[in-house]
Amino acid sequence: MRKLWLIGLIGMMILIILSSCAKREPAVKKKEIVFTIWGSVAEANQMKGWLEKFEKKFPNIKVKLIHPGGSYNEKVLAMCAAGTPPDVMMVGTAGFGIIYALAEKGLLMPLDNYIDEEYRKGIFKEAWKGVTWKGHIYALPREANAEILFYNKDLFDKEGIPYPDESWTWETLIEVAKKITKEENGRIIQYGLYSLPWFITAFAYGCKFFDEEGKFVFKGKEDTGAKKALELYLKAYKEGATPFPLAEETSFGGFWTSILSGRIGMWITGPWGCQELIKRGVKFRWDMALIPKGDRRVSPMTFVGYAITKKAKNKDACLKLIKFLTSPEIMQDFAYTGRAFPASILAFQQSYLKHPGYNQVVHKEIPFESLKYGEEFFRTPYLLEIKQVVKDVSDSVILGKLTIEEGLEEMKDRVIEILQGRKGE
Repeated sequence: MRKLWLIGLIGMMILIILSSCAKREPAVKKKEIVFTIWGSVAEANQMKGWLEKFEKKFPNIKVKLIHPGGSYNEKVLAMCAAGTPPDVMMVGTAGFGIIYALAEKGLLMPLDNYIDEEYRKGIFKEAWKGVTWKGHIYALPREANAEILFYNKDLFDKEGIPYPDESWTWETLIEVAKKITKEENGRIIQYGLYSLPWFITAFAYGCKFFDEEGKFVFKGKEDTGAKKALELYLKAYKEGATPFPLAEETSFGGFWTSILSGRIGMWITGPWGCQELIKRGVKFRWDMALIPKGDRRVSPMTFVGYAITKKAKNKDACLKLIKFLTSPEIMQDFAYTGRAFPASILAFQQSYLKHPGYNQVVHKEIPFESLKYGEEFFRTPYLLEIKQVVKDVSDSVILGKLTIEEGLEEMKDRVIEILQGRKGE
């Protein structure tokens, strides 16, 4: 019995020695992706939740999220200049991560060969235009937003004014806004319209800055649409329809503070305005309408998507990430919040504005209907510089430093300077 016990013990020791001597497989090193985004803290937290799901699905991939907040452009460009660009980045056509500028600099990887027909058909066709530059697709679309007219139903009802509808022109908007504006003891206590966006009215009356090929075609003082828009811009302010256009805020506070005060009849913003009203606990009834029309109806479009940089180290992992973030599951989660209009057709059909907070909204179809009238007004890599010129010159006209004709000529000349100065870059 003792011999059997010794034999068993020796056998176990031999097995332990052999197993310890066996060649161990090295641990699989995870592929790391550096991913940059902009947005609020709440948006960043939602993204972190999506990335946790992604890493569970693909355990060999680790995503390092960088959320620089308001300094997004500076951070991304600094990373690129240092030779260490992010692998994946959020890009757009408004203020952050200008896709056309990044594509023009050769920083983004074309994605044409990685998009199959089934995926393409699942995205609104309008969204593809916003991520395409010079014939190539540089991002997978997340959202496509056309601006909307929001209105305070309580103020309209109080004044006995019918709600905005498809017949409204920009002149109608100003006249109704004047009726809603109220003065008390020499002080404005309620405005009909938060602001009149000059460039939307200009394009509605035929103004054009760039043609489809990106050629600058603005005619300055000879552009009748731009001239009419500036005339309406001045009229809206001088006749009390809107606050002073150059003020950063009204006497009620900044943009959303003014809206939430219940003392603004109408305001223009993107579909993200829906979520803001719910999130901020609005106390009045509100709804949406199409942007008013001029000679035609046109609404400025903005887009957001996910792009891969040319220097990305693990491009296969990056492709998995951007396809995951634009998958039906994630896009439906995104659409439910009402933060923006989803590029995914399925997400729109099944989840958009389904949050209980939107139950009182009658015209939920407006963000979708607005896509039919959506256009990019400044489809150019130099968007930010040109928009600044437009603002500076419009301000000078409002302040009386320039006549309308002088302002339009200066606008044209300064944009030409920007374009000529950038040709050699």
